[in-house]
Amino acid sequence: MSLLKIFSREDIEKIHEATMEILEKIGVRFRSDKAAKYLKDVGVIFDEKKRAYISRSLIEEFIKKVPKSFTWRARNTKNNLEIGSGKVHLLPSYGAIYILDLDGNRRLGTLKDVEELTKITDALPNIHGAGGLIVQPSDIEARASHAYLYKTMIENTSKCVMGYTRCIKDNDVALDCMRMASIVFGGEEELKKVPTVMGLINPRSPLEHDSSMLESIIEYAKWKQPLIIASFVIIGATGPVTLAGSLAQHNAEVLSGILLAQVVNPGTPIVYGSATAPVDMKSGNPAIGSPEALLFNTMSVELAKFYNIPSRTSFLVSDSKIPDIQAGYEVALGALLAGTVKPDINLHAGIINSYLMTSPAQMVINDEIWSYVNRFLRGIEINYDTLALDVIKKVVEKGHFLAEEHTRRFFFKEYYMPDIADRSSWDEWVRKGGKDGLRRTIDKAKKILETHKPEPLDPDIKKGLDEIVREVAKRWA
Repeated sequence: MSLLKIFSREDIEKIHEATMEILEKIGVRFRSDKAAKYLKDVGVIFDEKKRAYISRSLIEEFIKKVPKSFTWRARNTKNNLEIGSGKVHLLPSYGAIYILDLDGNRRLGTLKDVEELTKITDALPNIHGAGGLIVQPSDIEARASHAYLYKTMIENTSKCVMGYTRCIKDNDVALDCMRMASIVFGGEEELKKVPTVMGLINPRSPLEHDSSMLESIIEYAKWKQPLIIASFVIIGATGPVTLAGSLAQHNAEVLSGILLAQVVNPGTPIVYGSATAPVDMKSGNPAIGSPEALLFNTMSVELAKFYNIPSRTSFLVSDSKIPDIQAGYEVALGALLAGTVKPDINLHAGIINSYLMTSPAQMVINDEIWSYVNRFLRGIEINYDTLALDVIKKVVEKGHFLAEEHTRRFFFKEYYMPDIADRSSWDEWVRKGGKDGLRRTIDKAKKILETHKPEPLDPDIKKGLDEIVREVAKRWA
């Protein structure tokens, strides 16, 4: 349940009504004959430009088929995530081209970076799932990258791992992911029973779904695997400059994608997503750390709740180029808002530079920021023991409470103890080397890479994954 309410029920209904008008009168283009056939079979009208006109009644009928919650299965079931439970789950960066490595170099990502970033997410307690395209590896054939990525990530974490959706020929990428997940999770029939491989679908704004994403919606739905359908409207560029107008467009893009998934296989798990942000009129870049982006994320969570669907946002992100003061305040404000608005999934922990770059150091910082937020949200427990009147009466003449059993009993429960933040004296800080927060963060990340050992993958499973990777690589050799 949200702790913060910015928008009224009337506001949400106005966005919904505007969305229905877009779907019924303006339409959404589906660039796939296969997708069009599914939709025509339930009464959707198409024009000669492949634009679909979708009735309110169809949306209302099929939106009810989306599960309100589901369990996302991890390789180790202790890391399963309960989506729709009211808990916020942080996932790391997704889709970045560049990495700011631990030596301070900005460069294209590699498969080795995928391995190391995944190990870091596996070790961090407040990064709840490993995500998916954690950075794009530039050192392998791009058309085969999904197979390398899935294998590398599943080997280096026992947390939830996403699949891939940017199909190249027909349903190839999506089907490859299903085949690989089947090897890891006990076969095809077993995979179809439990949400395991979550795919990320991005409509093409304004008001269009391309064939590669449509193929993935269909394939994932056939396997009843969960889909995040998340528009990335750039407000003022690929959507109206007004937030309300872009919200209505964004909502139409998401709902039309949800409709297709439910037509293909009713009950397919769906997460209502948003990556939308305004265009910065000075640079032309999306301003993902802006207050407008935070407002948009907040409203997308409210819309998801209006439709009784789990939600995914991008609150803990920054436009800064390095983990600096700007990144600190943009991520911290977003984290506190996420904690109060409560999306089910928050993607992109570690993302900086307007979605273009990931930073392992920023990922570690985000982990600590989220632990701060968790303590804040836990609040103050008020009861007889915590009011401590007996202790106050006993100690009032002593002058301090440090030696009391009550202090020992409640200290670790009441107080948050940071791992990176430094609270020592100046002299002690200097004695330890006078390291700033970023240096301490980098040291922590390097220590994780040196010492953390992910849960090993069964050799037979690894062999099966290797065979598919070789097959996919050969396909595009």
